[in-house]
Amino acid sequence: MMASEYPTSSSSSQGESPFPWHWNLAYLFQFFESLLIALRIIRDPNSLPLTYTEDPNWHLAKQRRIQFCLEQNPVHLWELRELALSKGGLLTSEARKRAWPLLVGFDVEDKTERFDDDYDDVDDDDTEEDQNPIPDLQNESSGQSPTSVVDSDTIFTSSSVSVSTRNPELELIRRDSNRSVIFQYNKHYEKNTTPENAGEQLTTVLEKVVTDQKHHYYQGLHDVVGVLLHNLEYDTGLTAELVQHAVLQSHFRDAMRENFSNVTWLLNLLMLPLVEQIDKHVHYVLQEVDLASLCLPWVITWFTHDVFHPDTAARLADAFMAGHPLLPLYFGVALLTHPVLKQELLQHEDYDPASLFVLLKKLPRSIGSDMASRHNNACHRRVPVQEILEDALGIL
Repeated sequence: MMASEYPTSSSSSQGESPFPWHWNLAYLFQFFESLLIALRIIRDPNSLPLTYTEDPNWHLAKQRRIQFCLEQNPVHLWELRELALSKGGLLTSEARKRAWPLLVGFDVEDKTERFDDDYDDVDDDDTEEDQNPIPDLQNESSGQSPTSVVDSDTIFTSSSVSVSTRNPELELIRRDSNRSVIFQYNKHYEKNTTPENAGEQLTTVLEKVVTDQKHHYYQGLHDVVGVLLHNLEYDTGLTAELVQHAVLQSHFRDAMRENFSNVTWLLNLLMLPLVEQIDKHVHYVLQEVDLASLCLPWVITWFTHDVFHPDTAARLADAFMAGHPLLPLYFGVALLTHPVLKQELLQHEDYDPASLFVLLKKLPRSIGSDMASRHNNACHRRVPVQEILEDALGIL
């Protein structure tokens, strides 16, 4: 090529580009697109899509995607988070056993064994105290009353008894562990999906978790921890370590304080204004309803107390483990304002707050599995988790 064919300094000084203007725009667009893909702000169009609605075997494609992601070293946590939040979640217990610890940020091999060793020491110190007669929980004379939220089946309480007094709190844990929601799985779905000694294993995990005076056990924790234990194949050491990181550090930190005042304050502050932004008709109906009392059991149990399908409960855990700690609150807003589920509320003849409260607290039972199609009939409405979750993420 002759020298005259190259751009000269004189042409540059006059502001003329050596290339056609549309070439420059194309390269600039490609640069910014690559930058956004690298920052995970947009998805690479050449990668496997995370929506599999067109493919009847979408779950098989997603399993391969999850396996590929988990085999990377290091694992790309943003992609793993997207997989947990997309349709179907992490799909299998095997994937959850590997992914959940990564999502909450700890090394299983480095920490689980050390945690077990530390707990063995605690057990030895408290052996004599645990053998003392256990006082009646209903007639405590300590003068400290737990904060409670009454449900039709369970009373959710944040115990004000510190672990230093241990007996009442440990007995409460043992009682709750034997009536966790995981025992409903055998009644409603596959037989023997929950082992007979699940209550003992759940007690072990909860006793490991509540080991200091800063964190207090509350009724409802046994449900969500039971779901985690069930999906981690009853590995008590791994479950305890997972709960230590997911619960104590962020997700349930405020719920495990001496009372629920921080949680109820936040619910009172956010729930009704958010509902008003999404649906003014629903907001009008709910103005006289105590939303904090309604939504508190939902938030502190990750909605698992009224979800009797193990796959659905696990799907919720996938999303809340990967999402922002406030995602359960926004999920509650999405549940109240869902286009299908809100119809019964809007058509309800009696706007009495007590009557509405009874109607609304059954809403989590309408949460269905992503693996099944939507059911919508006069007797019961069931909506896939992903529909509600996408609404919640849109609000968030």
